[in-house]
Amino acid sequence: MKQAVKQSTLVRILNIGSIFFLVAIGLAFFFNARCTTIIEDANEQRYELMQYANQYIKGSSNLTNAVRGYASTGEQIFYDAYMRELEQEKNREKGMEGLRRIGMTSDEEKIIQNMSNLSNTLVDSEKSAISLAKAGRQALAIEYVYGTTYNNVYGQIHALQREFLDALDIRSKARVQKLEGILHILNVVVYVMILLIIAMQISNQYWIHRKVIRPVQMIQNEMREIATGNLSSVFEMEPDTSEIGMLVADIHHTKDVLKEYVGDISRILTGMAHGDMDLHTDIVYHGDFQPIMEALNTILDSLNQTLSRLNGAATQVSMNAEQLSNGSQGLAHGATEQADAVDALSNSVIELSVEASDGWQHAVDTCKSLETITTEIMDSNEEMGKMLEAMSDISDRSKQIHKIIKNIEDIAFQTNILALNAAIEAARAGTAGKGFAVVAEEVRSLAATTSEAVQNTTNLIEASVTAVANGREIADSTASLLGSAAAKTESVVHTVEGIVNSYQSLSNQFSEIAASVDQISGVVQDNTATAEESAAAAEELNAQAEQLRGLAGTFRLRQ
Repeated sequence: MKQAVKQSTLVRILNIGSIFFLVAIGLAFFFNARCTTIIEDANEQRYELMQYANQYIKGSSNLTNAVRGYASTGEQIFYDAYMRELEQEKNREKGMEGLRRIGMTSDEEKIIQNMSNLSNTLVDSEKSAISLAKAGRQALAIEYVYGTTYNNVYGQIHALQREFLDALDIRSKARVQKLEGILHILNVVVYVMILLIIAMQISNQYWIHRKVIRPVQMIQNEMREIATGNLSSVFEMEPDTSEIGMLVADIHHTKDVLKEYVGDISRILTGMAHGDMDLHTDIVYHGDFQPIMEALNTILDSLNQTLSRLNGAATQVSMNAEQLSNGSQGLAHGATEQADAVDALSNSVIELSVEASDGWQHAVDTCKSLETITTEIMDSNEEMGKMLEAMSDISDRSKQIHKIIKNIEDIAFQTNILALNAAIEAARAGTAGKGFAVVAEEVRSLAATTSEAVQNTTNLIEASVTAVANGREIADSTASLLGSAAAKTESVVHTVEGIVNSYQSLSNQFSEIAASVDQISGVVQDNTATAEESAAAAEELNAQAEQLRGLAGTFRLRQ
C-alpha cells in the first residue's frame, strides 16, 4: 500500500502553524503597543526636560534682568522681583530638581554644574550693584551689572544654556527616533506575519480541498453508486496509509465482497430457475449476510422435499380423480331428476302467490280511498270548528257594539237635555239669545236624529245576534254529525286495514314458500351443475396430475 501523510497530521500541522503565527502577531501587537507607549513617555520626558531646562534658564534670566533694572532705575519693583525670584520662586532650584528627577547624562550634569558655578560668580557683583543702587550710586551699580566681566560671564552662561538645550534635544530626539525605528520594525513584522497567515490559510484551504474535501466527494459519489446497486462502477481512488486512503481500501474490499455475494446468489437462483435443485453455497457469508446463506440453504432443502412429495402426491391424485369422476356422474343424473320435480312445485306456489297478491292490492286500494274520505271529513270538521269560533267572535263583537250604542244613547240623551237647558236660557235672554236658541234647537234636532239612528242600529244588531246564535246551533249540530261520520269511517278503515294485513301476511307466506322452493330448486340445480363440473374437473384433474408428474420429473433433486 502506498505511503501517504495522514489528513489529520496535515491538518494538525497547518493549524499549529496558523496558531503560531497568530500568537506571533498577538505578541507583535503587544510589543507595538508597548513601544508606542514608550515613545509617548519619551516624548513626554523630552517635553518635561525642555520645560525644566527653560525654567532653570528663566530663573537665571529673571535674576539678571531684575538686578540690571534695579541698578539702572533704582525702583523698588525690580528689587522685589529679584528677591522674589531668589527666595520664593526659585526657578533655578526647581528646574534643577526636575532635571535630576527625570535623569540627565554626565555631560548634561557637567554643563548644569558649570552654569551653576558661573552664576555663583555673578552673585557678588549683583549684591554690590544692589547695595550701590540703594545708596543712590547708579553709575557704579550699572558698571557692576553691565561691565565687561559681568557680560563675559553672562555670555558664557548663555552659551552653556544653548549647549545644554541642544544636548537635551539631541538625546531625547535620538531616543524617540530609536524607538520609532523599533516600532517600524515591529509593524513590518506584523505585516509579514499577516501575509504568512494569509498564505498559510490559502495553503490550508488548498490542501484540505485536495486531500480531504475532494476525496470525500469522490467517496460520496462511489457510496451513492453502491447504494443504488451499481457495484461495477470504476472507483479511481487508490488506497494508501492515510485515513481516507484506508477508507478507500475498505470501500474496494466492500465492493469485492458484495460482488462475491451477488455472484454466488445469482448462480444459485439461475440454477433453480433451470430446475437444478442440487446446489450449495460456495462461499462463507459473514455478519448480517449470514442469514441470506441460511435462507438459501433452507429454500433449497424445502424445495427438494416439497418436489419429492409433490411427485408422489401427483400419482395418488390421478388415481383418486378417476374414482371421483365416476361418482360425480351418478350424482349428476340423480340431481337432474330432483330438479324437474322441484320446478313443478315452484310453478304451483307461484300461481297461489300471484292470486294472494292481487287480493292484497284491491284491499290496499280500498283502504287508501277510505283514508282519503276520513281525511276530508276530519278537514271539514276542523273547518266547522273554525267557523264556530268565528261566529262566537261575531257574537262577542256584537255585544261590545251594543255597549257602544248604549253609550251613544246616553250621549244623545245628555245632549238633548243640554239643548233644552240652552233653549230655556236663550228664552230668558230675550232678543240677545235668539241666535243661541236657534243653535240649541238644531242640537236638539241632531240629538233626536242620533237617538233614532241608535235605536235602528240596536234593532239590527239584536237581529244579527239572534241569527248568529241560530247559525251556531246549526253549526254545532253539523259538527257533531261530521265527528260521528269521521269516527265510523275510521272504524271502517281499521277493518279494511285488518283485511289488508291478512292478505299481506298470506302473500308474504306464499312469497316465502316460493322463495324456499326457488332456493331448493337453485340448490338442486347447483348440485346438478356441481356434480357435472366435478365429473369434468375430475377428468381434468387426472390429466393435470399426469402433467404435474411430468413437470416434477424435470427437476434434478438431491439423492
